[in-house]
Amino acid sequence: MTETYRKDLGKTGEELAAEHLAAKGYKIHAFNVRNKIGELDVIAEQRGQIVIVEVKTKTGLGHGSPEEMVDRRKQRKLIRTAQLFLMEQNLTKRPWRIDVVAIRMQEEPPQILHIENAVEGS
Repeated sequence: MTETYRKDLGKTGEELAAEHLAAKGYKIHAFNVRNKIGELDVIAEQRGQIVIVEVKTKTGLGHGSPEEMVDRRKQRKLIRTAQLFLMEQNLTKRPWRIDVVAIRMQEEPPQILHIENAVEGS
């Protein structure tokens, strides 16, 4: 799998995730927010709560499902990245959480699994 293909797949997944979230009433604020720790795929809001969304898109289930790719190490990095983002944006007093949107592209239409508050400690 080439780097370009992976980036295109990730972008497609993020677009599908944003459409899914918007249909559920989430307001989408930003995509691919980077800081010195890492990157946050989608920044959204639901009923006044900031929602950091990690999007995982896969074309097959080799090496596990998309949601399984958000392992303990990835979760710790997401929490640190989100905390720095909230501090930089002066949003530390706002309620927030980290969700995972897992997209399986091998099905038609793609199967989307939204796991709210998927990362403990957020």
